[in-house]
Amino acid sequence: NRLFALEGVLAVMLREQLREELGGVYGVGVNANESYWPDDRYSVTVSFTCDPDRVDELVSATVDTIRALRTDGPSAEHVAQEQEKNRSERETQLRDNSFWLSAFSGALKRGVDPHALLDWDARNDALTPALVQQTATELLDPDAMIEVRLLPEAAP
Repeated sequence: NRLFALEGVLAVMLREQLREELGGVYGVGVNANESYWPDDRYSVTVSFTCDPDRVDELVSATVDTIRALRTDGPSAEHVAQEQEKNRSERETQLRDNSFWLSAFSGALKRGVDPHALLDWDARNDALTPALVQQTATELLDPDAMIEVRLLPEAAP
């Protein structure tokens, strides 16, 4: 699924920028969700904790990273990392009956032929930087984001 590939690539890019480059966070979470009822919807949430004095800087860096993903796309290395992570997780999941139950019920809810589950490896192998960039361009609009900040209370 392109949405979840986008989720994984964006998480790596934000971790590299916010943690490794700027040293502003210990970790960053990216969570993509999709629903099909009553209407098709999706959301992508980015979350992190940081020093309140650095919120503006780190939110700006997050938006810059999203804009770069939309305009320049991810590196081939980022996509290869996502593909390998997917393969590893898939190997574990295939041994778990709950995976199959979830996959079949999800396919049926979406109206997708469950036989498509057998094409998973081919779809993962077909993941490219251009496809991730296209997905980011279609689904991530920094000008339409909702920003929520939870700050500590001011000292009395």
